[in-house]
Amino acid sequence: MSGPHADGSRPIRRRLSRRRLLSSAGSAVVVLSAAALIDCDSTPPVSIPTAGGTRIAGPSTPIAAPTPSIRRGGAWRIALSADPGSLDQAANAGGSAKVAGAPVYSRLLAYESGPGKPRANFSTVPDAAEFTQAPDAQTFVVRLNPRAKFTQPIERVMTSADVKYSFDRMLGRAGAMSQSGDAPLLSMVQSIETPDDRTVTFKLKEPFGAFAPVLADPRALMIMPAETGKAFDPARQMVGSGPFTLKSYEPGTQLSYTRNAEWHLGGDRPFLDGIEVSILRDAPAAVSQFLTGGLDALSIGAADLKRVRDGVKGVVIDQAPPMQIQNITFSGLDFEPPWRDVRVRRAVSMAINRDAMLDELFGLKEMKAAGLDVPYMWDGFLPWGITGYSLEAKQMKPDRAASFKFNTSEAAKLMDAAGWSGGFGVEWHSSGAFRGGYPLNARLAAQHLREIRITLRTTIEDYGTVFLNSTIPGNFRGMAAIQQSLGEPGNYLSAMYLPASLRNSGKINDPRLTDMVTTISANTNREERRQQILDVQDYLADRMYNVPLPNGPVLTAYQPSVRNVLDFQSQGVTSPIDQIPYYWKAALSG
Repeated sequence: MSGPHADGSRPIRRRLSRRRLLSSAGSAVVVLSAAALIDCDSTPPVSIPTAGGTRIAGPSTPIAAPTPSIRRGGAWRIALSADPGSLDQAANAGGSAKVAGAPVYSRLLAYESGPGKPRANFSTVPDAAEFTQAPDAQTFVVRLNPRAKFTQPIERVMTSADVKYSFDRMLGRAGAMSQSGDAPLLSMVQSIETPDDRTVTFKLKEPFGAFAPVLADPRALMIMPAETGKAFDPARQMVGSGPFTLKSYEPGTQLSYTRNAEWHLGGDRPFLDGIEVSILRDAPAAVSQFLTGGLDALSIGAADLKRVRDGVKGVVIDQAPPMQIQNITFSGLDFEPPWRDVRVRRAVSMAINRDAMLDELFGLKEMKAAGLDVPYMWDGFLPWGITGYSLEAKQMKPDRAASFKFNTSEAAKLMDAAGWSGGFGVEWHSSGAFRGGYPLNARLAAQHLREIRITLRTTIEDYGTVFLNSTIPGNFRGMAAIQQSLGEPGNYLSAMYLPASLRNSGKINDPRLTDMVTTISANTNREERRQQILDVQDYLADRMYNVPLPNGPVLTAYQPSVRNVLDFQSQGVTSPIDQIPYYWKAALSG
């Protein structure tokens, strides 16, 4: 909830200093060893800094006695750019809904975070689980924390039946529920068994190399009580076992949360008493609210950098590589004539001036002038913030990299060779819900493609009613600008390229690609799996089923009173469990 995150780079306090953007390759993303991927050791100790060093607590031990300087109280105040609509975590796969639900609902596991930990970290620690074990390569056993308890009006201990119910809801097997858009993330599960109230056994269809990170991903499985839909309406009310409880939801205006004093990982945590989420569709209004102290954190652009730095004394500005991907996606490759030909898809990529877009989108020249050493990174098929696993376009083989280089004359030749010398016109689908570089990215891409006689008729769609339910699942004609944030590296590939996935927006069905992605999913060898992830990106660079658009670094501004935000970071919407319980506010003088 605190904004996009990536490596462990140091903050900028008052003045901006040059910093290394990326940590060493391979260390910023933890893809666990063969044993840990399946027999995940989800019982490492939890530690927090104290005045006398580091206090260690076991996975079921509440963390109490915080550092004496920590001040309990206050609310974490942030903004969403889009209303989540339905709060039902199974029915609504939208990012805003996940941000809204993450403070309330527990997952079985959480991503590890803390001082010295990389932000793009896919190793796991317990949440509602007390511990896990894997007796064989296709069995994953979870023992539930006996202290995990649902809040009012349910007010009872979580059981294995709740986990199975939540899984069934995701897959459309509970009542009138239809399958969730994120159900493919759980497609490796054959069945769930509940031998007793505290034990859940996942039977996998085949060995799966990253099942623990899947259980830590809020898109895959937030645990909802079996009374959901009977005791409360999950579209408007949330009842979970997480660190916060939902106090109120005013659609289009705000969500308000209060501290869960009985949180099973609590004790003194969360240090904050609540969370206040304002729904601010207007970006300038959000910046103004931050400047007047109404928000504690806000993602900002380079154009706002000086204003924020000058307007808030002691502001902390954090810079992080992106943890999401933006693509030009083609509708139904099997039946749309222009981009059925790979030469057209390559021409589209070559018509994009990525360096010019990065300057205009993210103000890289302004950042450099302000003291930030920002590289011009061209996204490939994974976000370049996932270091060690993303194959950045400039690092590809020369013939692959050529398709990413700005070259309108060669792009025009490819269009001619494919029989489209006169060009064509199609619908161009995007959503107004995204901030950052996305809106300008979509506009600039349309301008660049006109140079090779591709005319895009822009349609800006409502995120909740159209873009999420129609465009992302691939029910559109023409081309679309689609942003995805999918966590663990393998999730991007399985979600965007397997034929059965509802996030396969281009309805891509390439048997060789399908075989490559399913092989990655089953591999439990860390280094083999990492190389396979790199190899599939090389293949995607050849086929260009999606055309990656450039993503620049994310700047997040924090009020000077906020503490621990730079030490406790993880990827995206998981922050209410992985991060926010550690945040606190200091009294400022002067």
